[in-house]
Amino acid sequence: MKGIKFDGNHSYDAYQLFLNSYSIGEAEPNTNLVEIPGVDGAVDFTEYFGGVTYKSRILKMQFTFIADRFGLNAAYAKLQNALNGRRVKIVLDDDREYFYTGRVSVGALSPDGQIGEVTLTATCDPYKYKTKVRTATCYGHTVGKGVGTVDSPTVTLIHASVTNTGGAPAVPTFNGDKAFYVTATERHAGGSSDTFLNESESLPSGKDTAISGVEIPAGATQEFGFCCVGEGDLTVTIKLQERSL
Repeated sequence: MKGIKFDGNHSYDAYQLFLNSYSIGEAEPNTNLVEIPGVDGAVDFTEYFGGVTYKSRILKMQFTFIADRFGLNAAYAKLQNALNGRRVKIVLDDDREYFYTGRVSVGALSPDGQIGEVTLTATCDPYKYKTKVRTATCYGHTVGKGVGTVDSPTVTLIHASVTNTGGAPAVPTFNGDKAFYVTATERHAGGSSDTFLNESESLPSGKDTAISGVEIPAGATQEFGFCCVGEGDLTVTIKLQERSL
């Protein structure tokens, strides 16, 4: 049965709700237009501090309860206790690769004989999100670059490329099973070059970590290199939370 998931709980399976319709509100830009006396039009400061930002968007979802008339109140109470006022992850069956995050308001129950209708309204972030995961592994011959050494000849790098297919820049996080270093890799006709992004201190193991100033533009592909501190196998997982309107 087509529906919507709230924090992994499907509207039909968990709450006996039949989805009638839903609407996704616009992501309205936060514009900043300043009128100056003696100047035609207005000065546009919308992107003065960076890219365009957007206001929250509204998702409205209209459901019918499948419960019989004797179970309507109990089903409605269960729905309110689970969702009303809570910030949740929302996944539409029509767009399962992406998710929204927002705070849900459960509307009043409108009983009609043995059925009842209810509208859920979610005030969401302007973007919908998708998490992309990429794993790179090197077995048995990676040696870390060493403290204070940027281009040690003992370094053996493993590489992985990540493409941001979303509509906005996205910040990657890195998680290795050992402490490790990360490079930004550039390949060109004359060969390739690796620039260490965290040359002053290795990233810790077992933790999703972002590197200050590192992001992948919308539609771009970035290749990274990795080397562990010391010898042995190294596995690094790269996560990228893509955003799209």
